[in-house]
Amino acid sequence: MGPTLYDPGREISTLLGKIMEIRFKKIFYVSFIFVISILFWGEQCLLWATQTVTIYGDDDYPPYSYIEDNKPKGIYVAVLKQVFTKMPDYNVSFRMVSWKLGLACIKRGECMALFPPYFAENRLPWMLYSEPVLSEQILVFGKLEKLKGKTKWPQDFLGYHIGLNSGFNYTALGGNAFADACRTGKIIVQEAENNDLNLKKLEKGRIDFYLNDRLIDISNYPSIVRGIVANTNFGHLGFTRKDAKFKFLSDFRKQFNSIIKEMKTSNQIEKIVQSYIKQ
Repeated sequence: MGPTLYDPGREISTLLGKIMEIRFKKIFYVSFIFVISILFWGEQCLLWATQTVTIYGDDDYPPYSYIEDNKPKGIYVAVLKQVFTKMPDYNVSFRMVSWKLGLACIKRGECMALFPPYFAENRLPWMLYSEPVLSEQILVFGKLEKLKGKTKWPQDFLGYHIGLNSGFNYTALGGNAFADACRTGKIIVQEAENNDLNLKKLEKGRIDFYLNDRLIDISNYPSIVRGIVANTNFGHLGFTRKDAKFKFLSDFRKQFNSIIKEMKTSNQIEKIVQSYIKQ
């Protein structure tokens, strides 16, 4: 067998093949690193970006929470706006809805938070409560002649028809004894959608008394006066327990609670309340 002849064409072809293989690997590695970098920095940008949040509020609970000229208004709105200026990681907006709808959305996990629920134990399976925001004093409203001599709640009101706003929790509003009396029929509750509807019913004698916060406006109903204190309660920001859509809820709640505590300690919340009342 004769000697192998040198084939420059084959050697050049082999060399070119190796060069192309090296270039392909380099291109692959560079591309891989580029894609990973894009994914990493994209994720970081999402983490660093301001999180948009929509908070639901009662649209018909003046002076605390209501809508006027398509804008959220009320004492809670003023307080919460101040809180959210101290939470730069979040861009918070308000959506004002009926109280019943707001509660249903929280229960189903369709919204993250709702203001301003009182604490009610039966809501604990589906609602988390924030640090208490405002103290509210619940009074019995009625006509002077019917309120006369009534000094004990709820004992002096057994057998009467009492109006409440739709969706309000009996225990949270009037206490355990009141809720028990309602369940056993010793007090008859009639619900209406908002303050004005209940006050109109009270003025016309369709209900005997009305239970709500001391600051509600009764100036358009001269025959109605404020009676005894039925209960003292706190309004909160209520959070859904179905947080699958709200991965940031825990951090939001932690920041919110911390700021509320600071604002209460420094008397900022009370100043907001007083300034709002004086308007």
